[in-house]
Amino acid sequence: MQMLLARKVFTNFKLITIYRIATEITNKMDTSEDRSVQAQIISRFHNLAASGSVQELQNIVKSVDDINVKNERGWTALMLASRNGNAQAVKYLLENGGDKTLINRVGINALDIAKLWNHTETVEILNQVPRYERKPEINYFCNNPLNRFSNKRSDMPWIKKTLFSNNTKFLVLHKLKPLIYKPSDSKQIILCTLSYKEIKELDLDPITSDDVTCVFLGIESLPETSWFAIDTTNTDADKIVQLKPNSEFWSMTPRSLMIFGEREAAIFAQACSLIDWHNRYQFCPTCGSRTKLEQAGYKKICTNENCDSQTQKGVTSIRYPRVDPVVIMLVLSPDKEKCLFGRQLRFPPKMWSCLAGFVEPGESIEDACRREIEEESGVLVGDVQYHSCQPWPFPSCLMIGCLVQAQSTTITVDKKELEDARWFPRQQVIQMMTRNHPQGFVLPPAQAIANKLIGSFIQMKHKL
Repeated sequence: MQMLLARKVFTNFKLITIYRIATEITNKMDTSEDRSVQAQIISRFHNLAASGSVQELQNIVKSVDDINVKNERGWTALMLASRNGNAQAVKYLLENGGDKTLINRVGINALDIAKLWNHTETVEILNQVPRYERKPEINYFCNNPLNRFSNKRSDMPWIKKTLFSNNTKFLVLHKLKPLIYKPSDSKQIILCTLSYKEIKELDLDPITSDDVTCVFLGIESLPETSWFAIDTTNTDADKIVQLKPNSEFWSMTPRSLMIFGEREAAIFAQACSLIDWHNRYQFCPTCGSRTKLEQAGYKKICTNENCDSQTQKGVTSIRYPRVDPVVIMLVLSPDKEKCLFGRQLRFPPKMWSCLAGFVEPGESIEDACRREIEEESGVLVGDVQYHSCQPWPFPSCLMIGCLVQAQSTTITVDKKELEDARWFPRQQVIQMMTRNHPQGFVLPPAQAIANKLIGSFIQMKHKL
Protein backbone atom coordinates (compact mmCIF):
# COMPACT_ATOMS: atom_id res chain seq x y z
CA MET A 1 0.00 0.00 0.00
CA GLN A 2 2.81 2.42 0.86
CA MET A 3 4.62 1.51 -2.38
CA LEU A 4 1.48 2.31 -4.44
CA LEU A 5 1.01 5.62 -2.62
CA ALA A 6 4.66 6.59 -3.15
CA ARG A 7 4.42 5.64 -6.85
CA LYS A 8 1.26 7.77 -7.22
CA VAL A 9 2.93 10.76 -5.53
CA PHE A 10 6.00 10.40 -7.77
CA THR A 11 3.82 10.20 -10.90
CA ASN A 12 1.92 13.35 -9.88
CA PHE A 13 5.21 15.12 -9.21
CA LYS A 14 6.46 14.19 -12.70
CA LEU A 15 3.25 15.46 -14.30
CA ILE A 16 3.49 18.76 -12.41
CA THR A 17 7.15 19.15 -13.42
CA ILE A 18 6.39 18.42 -17.08
CA TYR A 19 3.50 20.92 -17.02
CA ARG A 20 5.70 23.57 -15.45
CA ILE A 21 8.47 23.08 -18.03
CA ALA A 22 5.95 23.15 -20.88
CA THR A 23 4.45 26.38 -19.53
CA GLU A 24 7.88 28.03 -19.28
CA ILE A 25 8.72 27.00 -22.87
CA THR A 26 5.38 28.36 -24.11
CA ASN A 27 5.87 31.64 -22.28
CA LYS A 28 9.37 32.01 -23.75
CA MET A 29 8.01 31.29 -27.23
CA ASP A 30 5.23 33.86 -26.77
CA THR A 31 7.74 36.45 -25.55
CA SER A 32 10.05 35.71 -28.49
CA GLU A 33 7.17 36.06 -30.95
CA ASP A 34 6.08 39.35 -29.34
CA ARG A 35 9.60 40.74 -29.66
CA SER A 36 9.80 39.64 -33.29
CA VAL A 37 6.51 41.35 -34.14
CA GLN A 38 7.57 44.56 -32.36
CA ALA A 39 10.92 44.53 -34.19
CA GLN A 40 9.07 44.26 -37.52
CA ILE A 41 6.80 47.17 -36.57
CA ILE A 42 9.78 49.35 -35.63
CA SER A 43 11.58 48.47 -38.87
CA ARG A 44 8.46 49.35 -40.87
CA PHE A 45 8.10 52.60 -38.90
CA HIS A 46 11.68 53.63 -39.73
CA ASN A 47 11.26 52.75 -43.42
CA LEU A 48 8.08 54.84 -43.66
CA ALA A 49 9.86 57.82 -42.05
CA ALA A 50 12.69 57.47 -44.56
CA SER A 51 10.26 57.28 -47.49
CA GLY A 52 8.14 60.19 -46.25
CA SER A 53 4.76 58.46 -46.30
CA VAL A 54 2.93 60.58 -43.70
CA GLN A 55 -0.44 58.83 -43.99
CA GLU A 56 1.10 55.41 -43.37
CA LEU A 57 3.22 56.88 -40.56
CA GLN A 58 0.02 58.05 -38.86
CA ASN A 59 -1.36 54.52 -39.00
CA ILE A 60 1.71 52.74 -37.63
CA VAL A 61 2.78 55.23 -34.94
CA LYS A 62 -0.07 54.00 -32.71
CA SER A 63 1.67 50.60 -32.55
CA VAL A 64 5.09 52.00 -31.63
CA ASP A 65 5.83 52.25 -27.89
CA ASP A 66 8.52 54.94 -28.29
CA ILE A 67 8.47 57.37 -31.23
CA ASN A 68 12.18 58.05 -30.58
CA VAL A 69 13.24 54.38 -30.76
CA LYS A 70 16.60 53.97 -32.51
CA ASN A 71 17.75 51.44 -35.11
CA GLU A 72 20.99 49.48 -34.93
CA ARG A 73 22.94 52.55 -36.15
CA GLY A 74 21.44 54.80 -33.50
CA TRP A 75 19.11 56.61 -35.93
CA THR A 76 15.58 57.64 -34.99
CA ALA A 77 12.66 58.01 -37.40
CA LEU A 78 13.12 61.80 -37.23
CA MET A 79 16.76 61.46 -38.29
CA LEU A 80 15.81 59.19 -41.21
CA ALA A 81 13.12 61.60 -42.39
CA SER A 82 15.60 64.50 -42.08
CA ARG A 83 18.25 62.59 -44.06
CA ASN A 84 15.92 62.34 -47.07
CA GLY A 85 14.41 65.79 -46.71
CA ASN A 86 10.90 64.52 -46.01
CA ALA A 87 9.68 67.80 -44.54
CA GLN A 88 6.07 66.76 -43.85
CA ALA A 89 7.18 63.55 -42.15
CA VAL A 90 9.59 65.59 -40.02
CA LYS A 91 6.79 67.99 -39.07
CA TYR A 92 4.45 65.12 -38.15
CA LEU A 93 7.08 63.37 -36.02
CA LEU A 94 7.92 66.59 -34.16
CA GLU A 95 4.23 67.20 -33.45
CA ASN A 96 3.94 63.72 -31.94
CA GLY A 97 6.94 63.75 -29.63
CA GLY A 98 9.93 63.35 -31.92
CA ASP A 99 13.04 64.56 -30.07
CA LYS A 100 15.33 66.61 -32.33
CA THR A 101 18.06 66.81 -29.65
CA LEU A 102 18.88 63.07 -29.75
CA ILE A 103 22.14 62.06 -31.43
CA ASN A 104 23.21 58.98 -33.39
CA ARG A 105 26.41 57.00 -32.95
CA VAL A 106 28.57 59.62 -34.65
CA GLY A 107 27.17 62.40 -32.46
CA ILE A 108 24.88 64.30 -34.84
CA ASN A 109 21.17 65.04 -34.51
CA ALA A 110 18.29 65.48 -36.96
CA LEU A 111 19.07 69.16 -37.60
CA ASP A 112 22.75 68.41 -38.31
CA ILE A 113 21.71 65.70 -40.76
CA ALA A 114 19.28 67.99 -42.61
CA LYS A 115 21.98 70.69 -42.85
CA LEU A 116 24.56 68.18 -44.06
CA TRP A 117 22.29 67.11 -46.95
CA ASN A 118 21.18 70.69 -47.65
CA HIS A 119 17.44 70.10 -47.12
CA THR A 120 16.45 73.76 -46.61
CA GLU A 121 12.74 73.24 -45.84
CA THR A 122 13.49 70.49 -43.32
CA VAL A 123 16.12 72.68 -41.63
CA GLU A 124 13.56 75.49 -41.25
CA ILE A 125 11.04 73.12 -39.64
CA LEU A 126 13.63 71.72 -37.23
CA ASN A 127 14.77 75.23 -36.30
CA GLN A 128 11.28 76.18 -35.20
CA VAL A 129 10.30 75.81 -31.51
CA PRO A 130 6.62 74.72 -31.56
CA ARG A 131 4.46 75.38 -28.49
CA TYR A 132 4.03 71.67 -27.78
CA GLU A 133 7.75 70.90 -27.66
CA ARG A 134 8.92 69.76 -24.21
CA LYS A 135 11.63 71.87 -22.69
CA PRO A 136 14.90 69.89 -22.44
CA GLU A 137 15.45 70.92 -18.81
CA ILE A 138 12.50 68.82 -17.56
CA ASN A 139 14.27 65.89 -15.90
CA TYR A 140 13.16 62.49 -14.61
CA PHE A 141 11.31 62.71 -11.26
CA CYS A 142 10.16 66.20 -12.36
CA ASN A 143 7.02 67.32 -14.21
CA ASN A 144 4.64 66.14 -11.47
CA PRO A 145 1.08 66.06 -12.91
CA LEU A 146 -0.53 66.73 -9.51
CA ASN A 147 -1.72 70.14 -8.37
CA ARG A 148 -0.51 70.12 -4.76
CA PHE A 149 -3.30 72.44 -3.51
CA SER A 150 -1.23 73.62 -0.54
CA ASN A 151 -4.10 75.92 0.50
CA LYS A 152 -6.24 72.83 1.26
CA ARG A 153 -3.75 71.10 3.58
CA SER A 154 -5.04 72.78 6.74
CA ASP A 155 -8.71 72.31 5.78
CA MET A 156 -9.41 69.11 7.74
CA PRO A 157 -13.10 68.81 6.78
CA TRP A 158 -12.06 68.94 3.11
CA ILE A 159 -9.22 66.44 3.68
CA LYS A 160 -11.59 63.97 5.40
CA LYS A 161 -14.20 64.34 2.67
CA THR A 162 -11.51 63.74 0.04
CA LEU A 163 -10.23 60.62 1.83
CA PHE A 164 -13.69 59.05 1.57
CA SER A 165 -14.13 59.85 -2.12
CA ASN A 166 -14.38 57.07 -4.70
CA ASN A 167 -12.02 59.08 -6.90
CA THR A 168 -9.21 59.00 -4.33
CA LYS A 169 -6.09 56.87 -4.81
CA PHE A 170 -3.71 55.75 -2.07
CA LEU A 171 -0.12 55.22 -3.17
CA VAL A 172 1.20 52.42 -0.95
CA LEU A 173 4.76 52.31 0.41
CA HIS A 174 6.19 49.48 2.51
CA LYS A 175 9.64 50.28 3.90
CA LEU A 176 9.59 52.93 1.16
CA LYS A 177 9.12 50.29 -1.53
CA PRO A 178 6.21 51.19 -3.85
CA LEU A 179 3.40 48.76 -4.63
CA ILE A 180 3.49 48.27 -8.41
CA TYR A 181 2.16 46.32 -11.37
CA LYS A 182 4.63 45.06 -13.95
CA PRO A 183 2.68 44.50 -17.21
CA SER A 184 4.04 41.68 -19.36
CA ASP A 185 3.70 43.76 -22.51
CA SER A 186 5.67 46.78 -21.26
CA LYS A 187 9.15 47.58 -19.99
CA GLN A 188 7.72 50.13 -17.55
CA ILE A 189 6.27 49.54 -14.09
CA ILE A 190 2.99 51.10 -12.97
CA LEU A 191 2.02 52.35 -9.52
CA CYS A 192 -0.63 50.15 -7.93
CA THR A 193 -3.00 52.18 -5.75
CA LEU A 194 -5.64 51.23 -3.18
CA SER A 195 -9.05 52.71 -2.45
CA TYR A 196 -10.20 54.00 0.94
CA LYS A 197 -12.28 50.82 1.37
CA GLU A 198 -9.18 48.65 0.84
CA ILE A 199 -7.16 50.81 3.24
CA LYS A 200 -9.81 50.22 5.93
CA GLU A 201 -9.68 46.45 5.31
CA LEU A 202 -6.00 46.62 6.24
CA ASP A 203 -6.80 48.52 9.48
CA LEU A 204 -4.96 51.55 8.14
CA ASP A 205 -7.70 54.14 8.43
CA PRO A 206 -5.90 57.51 8.73
CA ILE A 207 -9.03 59.10 10.23
CA THR A 208 -9.33 56.81 13.25
CA SER A 209 -5.67 55.85 13.83
CA ASP A 210 -2.94 58.22 14.98
CA ASP A 211 -0.27 55.63 14.16
CA VAL A 212 -0.90 55.71 10.40
CA THR A 213 1.26 58.06 8.34
CA CYS A 214 -0.82 59.34 5.46
CA VAL A 215 0.06 62.46 3.43
CA PHE A 216 -1.87 64.41 0.81
CA LEU A 217 -0.01 64.58 -2.51
CA GLY A 218 -2.38 66.56 -4.70
CA ILE A 219 -5.09 66.35 -7.33
CA GLU A 220 -4.82 65.14 -10.89
CA SER A 221 -7.08 67.16 -13.18
CA LEU A 222 -8.10 64.75 -15.96
CA PRO A 223 -9.93 62.84 -14.67
CA GLU A 224 -10.09 64.61 -11.30
CA THR A 225 -8.40 62.23 -8.87
CA SER A 226 -7.01 62.92 -5.40
CA TRP A 227 -3.75 61.22 -4.43
CA PHE A 228 -2.52 60.32 -0.94
CA ALA A 229 0.57 58.36 0.10
CA ILE A 230 0.33 55.92 3.00
CA ASP A 231 3.07 54.11 4.92
CA THR A 232 2.26 50.41 5.44
CA THR A 233 5.60 49.38 6.96
CA ASN A 234 3.93 47.98 10.11
CA THR A 235 1.44 45.90 8.09
CA ASP A 236 2.14 42.45 6.65
CA ALA A 237 3.27 43.02 3.04
CA ASP A 238 1.75 39.72 1.85
CA LYS A 239 -1.65 40.79 3.15
CA ILE A 240 -1.44 43.95 1.03
CA VAL A 241 -0.32 42.13 -2.10
CA GLN A 242 -3.25 39.69 -1.77
CA LEU A 243 -5.65 42.61 -2.22
CA LYS A 244 -4.20 43.30 -5.67
CA PRO A 245 -3.42 40.22 -7.79
CA ASN A 246 -0.20 40.48 -9.85
CA SER A 247 1.12 43.33 -7.68
CA GLU A 248 4.42 43.42 -5.77
CA PHE A 249 6.55 45.76 -3.70
CA TRP A 250 9.32 47.03 -5.97
CA SER A 251 12.99 47.50 -5.09
CA MET A 252 14.04 50.94 -3.85
CA THR A 253 17.41 51.14 -5.63
CA PRO A 254 17.80 54.10 -8.02
CA ARG A 255 18.43 51.85 -11.03
CA SER A 256 15.30 49.75 -10.46
CA LEU A 257 13.13 52.86 -10.18
CA MET A 258 14.25 54.22 -13.55
CA ILE A 259 11.53 52.26 -15.37
CA PHE A 260 8.54 54.27 -14.18
CA GLY A 261 6.79 56.43 -16.73
CA GLU A 262 7.77 60.10 -16.24
CA ARG A 263 4.39 61.01 -14.72
CA GLU A 264 4.43 58.25 -12.11
CA ALA A 265 8.12 58.73 -11.34
CA ALA A 266 7.39 62.31 -10.24
CA ILE A 267 4.45 61.26 -8.06
CA PHE A 268 6.54 58.53 -6.43
CA ALA A 269 9.43 60.95 -5.76
CA GLN A 270 7.11 63.28 -3.86
CA ALA A 271 5.53 60.44 -1.85
CA CYS A 272 8.79 58.68 -1.01
CA SER A 273 10.55 61.81 0.24
CA LEU A 274 7.61 62.83 2.46
CA ILE A 275 7.10 59.39 4.00
CA ASP A 276 10.84 58.99 4.60
CA TRP A 277 10.93 62.39 6.33
CA HIS A 278 8.11 61.38 8.68
CA ASN A 279 9.87 58.11 9.52
CA ARG A 280 13.15 59.88 10.32
CA TYR A 281 11.75 62.78 12.33
CA GLN A 282 9.31 61.21 14.79
CA PHE A 283 10.81 63.05 17.78
CA CYS A 284 11.38 66.72 18.53
CA PRO A 285 15.08 67.63 18.06
CA THR A 286 14.85 70.07 20.99
CA CYS A 287 13.21 68.05 23.80
CA GLY A 288 12.90 64.51 22.40
CA SER A 289 9.11 64.34 22.72
CA ARG A 290 6.91 62.77 20.05
CA THR A 291 5.93 64.91 17.10
CA LYS A 292 2.53 64.92 15.46
CA LEU A 293 1.63 65.32 11.82
CA GLU A 294 -0.08 68.52 10.68
CA GLN A 295 -1.22 70.14 7.43
CA ALA A 296 -1.90 66.81 5.70
CA GLY A 297 1.71 65.71 6.15
CA TYR A 298 3.71 68.88 5.46
CA LYS A 299 4.39 69.91 9.07
CA LYS A 300 5.42 68.17 12.29
CA ILE A 301 4.78 69.77 15.67
CA CYS A 302 6.18 68.85 19.08
CA THR A 303 3.51 67.39 21.38
CA ASN A 304 5.21 68.74 24.50
CA GLU A 305 3.53 72.03 25.42
CA ASN A 306 6.49 72.99 27.60
CA CYS A 307 9.08 72.37 24.89
CA ASP A 308 11.87 74.96 25.03
CA SER A 309 11.66 75.43 21.26
CA GLN A 310 8.26 77.09 21.75
CA THR A 311 9.54 79.61 24.28
CA GLN A 312 12.85 80.69 22.73
CA LYS A 313 12.60 83.88 20.74
CA GLY A 314 12.68 83.22 17.00
CA VAL A 315 12.56 79.43 17.43
CA THR A 316 9.50 77.33 16.70
CA SER A 317 8.45 73.74 17.38
CA ILE A 318 7.25 73.36 13.79
CA ARG A 319 9.36 71.19 11.50
CA TYR A 320 9.07 71.17 7.70
CA PRO A 321 10.06 68.46 5.18
CA ARG A 322 13.80 68.34 4.66
CA VAL A 323 15.42 68.84 1.25
CA ASP A 324 19.21 68.46 0.87
CA PRO A 325 20.74 70.55 -1.96
CA VAL A 326 23.44 68.83 -4.03
CA VAL A 327 25.45 70.44 -6.83
CA ILE A 328 26.32 68.28 -9.82
CA MET A 329 28.75 69.82 -12.29
CA LEU A 330 29.91 69.17 -15.82
CA VAL A 331 33.38 70.74 -15.98
CA LEU A 332 34.40 72.00 -19.43
CA SER A 333 38.05 72.45 -20.39
CA PRO A 334 39.26 76.00 -21.15
CA ASP A 335 38.83 75.37 -24.91
CA LYS A 336 35.44 73.63 -24.32
CA GLU A 337 36.61 70.59 -26.31
CA LYS A 338 36.89 68.24 -23.31
CA CYS A 339 34.95 67.59 -20.14
CA LEU A 340 35.97 66.22 -16.77
CA PHE A 341 34.44 62.96 -15.51
CA GLY A 342 34.99 61.22 -12.22
CA ARG A 343 34.56 57.64 -11.17
CA GLN A 344 33.57 56.41 -7.70
CA LEU A 345 34.15 52.89 -6.38
CA ARG A 346 30.40 52.33 -6.00
CA PHE A 347 29.77 53.00 -9.70
CA PRO A 348 28.94 50.08 -12.02
CA PRO A 349 31.98 48.84 -13.98
CA LYS A 350 33.26 51.25 -16.66
CA MET A 351 30.78 54.02 -15.78
CA TRP A 352 31.94 57.64 -15.51
CA SER A 353 29.91 60.67 -14.48
CA CYS A 354 29.91 64.34 -13.47
CA LEU A 355 31.39 65.46 -10.15
CA ALA A 356 28.91 66.21 -7.37
CA GLY A 357 28.69 67.19 -3.71
CA PHE A 358 26.45 68.64 -1.00
CA VAL A 359 26.01 72.37 -0.57
CA GLU A 360 27.27 73.33 2.90
CA PRO A 361 25.65 75.84 5.32
CA GLY A 362 26.29 79.46 4.37
CA GLU A 363 27.46 78.48 0.88
CA SER A 364 26.16 79.58 -2.51
CA ILE A 365 25.63 77.19 -5.41
CA GLU A 366 28.58 78.75 -7.27
CA ASP A 367 30.92 78.45 -4.28
CA ALA A 368 29.85 74.84 -3.67
CA CYS A 369 30.65 73.94 -7.30
CA ARG A 370 34.12 75.51 -7.12
CA ARG A 371 34.93 73.95 -3.75
CA GLU A 372 33.77 70.42 -4.64
CA ILE A 373 35.63 70.37 -7.97
CA GLU A 374 38.88 71.59 -6.43
CA GLU A 375 38.60 69.19 -3.47
CA GLU A 376 37.88 66.12 -5.60
CA SER A 377 40.00 66.74 -8.69
CA GLY A 378 42.35 69.66 -7.97
CA VAL A 379 40.98 71.53 -11.00
CA LEU A 380 40.33 75.25 -10.55
CA VAL A 381 37.15 76.64 -12.12
CA GLY A 382 35.67 80.07 -12.75
CA ASP A 383 32.31 80.73 -14.41
CA VAL A 384 29.34 78.64 -13.17
CA GLN A 385 26.19 78.44 -15.28
CA TYR A 386 22.93 76.92 -13.98
CA HIS A 387 21.43 74.24 -16.24
CA SER A 388 18.49 72.52 -14.52
CA CYS A 389 17.62 70.60 -11.37
CA GLN A 390 16.22 67.20 -10.44
CA PRO A 391 14.54 65.86 -7.29
CA TRP A 392 16.39 62.74 -6.13
CA PRO A 393 14.26 60.78 -3.60
CA PHE A 394 17.15 58.84 -2.00
CA PRO A 395 16.07 60.05 0.48
CA SER A 396 15.34 63.69 -0.37
CA CYS A 397 17.98 65.51 -2.37
CA LEU A 398 17.65 68.26 -4.94
CA MET A 399 20.30 67.84 -7.64
CA ILE A 400 21.31 71.28 -8.95
CA GLY A 401 22.92 70.84 -12.36
CA CYS A 402 25.56 73.32 -13.53
CA LEU A 403 27.99 73.79 -16.42
CA VAL A 404 31.36 75.00 -15.15
CA GLN A 405 34.32 76.52 -16.98
CA ALA A 406 37.75 75.22 -15.93
CA GLN A 407 40.71 77.58 -15.47
CA SER A 408 43.26 74.78 -15.12
CA THR A 409 43.59 71.22 -16.45
CA THR A 410 46.01 69.48 -14.03
CA ILE A 411 44.20 66.74 -12.10
CA THR A 412 45.03 65.70 -8.53
CA VAL A 413 42.52 63.04 -7.45
CA ASP A 414 41.29 62.85 -3.85
CA LYS A 415 41.27 59.07 -3.42
CA LYS A 416 38.87 59.36 -0.48
CA GLU A 417 36.27 60.82 -2.83
CA LEU A 418 37.06 59.37 -6.26
CA GLU A 419 38.68 56.29 -7.73
CA ASP A 420 39.80 58.28 -10.77
CA ALA A 421 39.14 61.48 -12.74
CA ARG A 422 40.00 62.20 -16.40
CA TRP A 423 39.49 64.67 -19.21
CA PHE A 424 37.54 63.14 -22.09
CA PRO A 425 37.56 64.69 -25.61
CA ARG A 426 34.23 65.34 -27.33
CA GLN A 427 34.39 62.32 -29.67
CA GLN A 428 34.96 59.93 -26.77
CA VAL A 429 32.06 61.52 -24.88
CA ILE A 430 29.82 60.86 -27.89
CA GLN A 431 31.03 57.26 -27.99
CA MET A 432 30.26 56.86 -24.28
CA MET A 433 26.82 58.44 -24.69
CA THR A 434 25.95 56.05 -27.54
CA ARG A 435 27.55 53.06 -25.78
CA ASN A 436 30.08 52.69 -28.57
CA HIS A 437 33.33 53.46 -26.70
CA PRO A 438 36.26 51.16 -27.66
CA GLN A 439 37.04 50.49 -23.96
CA GLY A 440 33.39 49.97 -23.07
CA PHE A 441 33.10 53.18 -21.01
CA VAL A 442 29.52 54.33 -20.41
CA LEU A 443 27.66 57.27 -18.86
CA PRO A 444 24.72 57.41 -16.42
CA PRO A 445 21.30 56.50 -17.87
CA ALA A 446 19.08 59.00 -19.68
CA GLN A 447 16.96 59.47 -16.53
CA ALA A 448 19.90 60.96 -14.59
CA ILE A 449 20.56 64.71 -14.68
CA ALA A 450 24.24 63.92 -15.36
CA ASN A 451 23.19 62.50 -18.72
CA LYS A 452 21.33 65.74 -19.55
CA LEU A 453 24.34 67.87 -18.61
CA ILE A 454 26.62 65.78 -20.81
CA GLY A 455 24.08 65.91 -23.64
CA SER A 456 24.14 69.71 -23.51
CA PHE A 457 27.94 69.59 -23.93
CA ILE A 458 27.59 67.42 -27.02
CA GLN A 459 24.97 69.79 -28.45
CA MET A 460 27.22 72.85 -28.04
CA LYS A 461 29.19 72.09 -31.16
CA HIS A 462 29.05 69.21 -33.63
CA LYS A 463 31.88 67.93 -35.72
CA LEU A 464 30.21 66.31 -38.76
